[in-house]
Amino acid sequence: MMYRPWPLRLLPRHRRLLRAGATAKAVVLESKPWGWVSGVVRPNHKLKLRVYFDDGTTTTITRVERTHYLMQDEVVGSTLPMRYDPGDRAYVDIDRPALLQRHARFEEKLNRERIKDAEDRLRRREH
Repeated sequence: MMYRPWPLRLLPRHRRLLRAGATAKAVVLESKPWGWVSGVVRPNHKLKLRVYFDDGTTTTITRVERTHYLMQDEVVGSTLPMRYDPGDRAYVDIDRPALLQRHARFEEKLNRERIKDAEDRLRRREH
């Protein structure tokens, strides 16, 4: 299914996939705004993803996702963490918890750099 409404992510199979599914990586091959536009915000993106499985095989899928769900990782060339059902590789989805962890690590690193820069500016000003 190309577009899955968010309530489907509450179903047991999806929750089980994110808890215990096998991990994979996907590269964004195409990214286009999809659907209606609200003001200047484009709420959805149609993505073409190449999913790389652990055994070296790949598959290409097309998916529509909410832009805020992707956390601005919808640009061509970015990688997305994925989870899939080893018994049914057609059931693959973006690993949202891993995406949130990746962004939290990035924010922590960015905050450390900002603090260091601010302290360096203060030290230079004192001399």
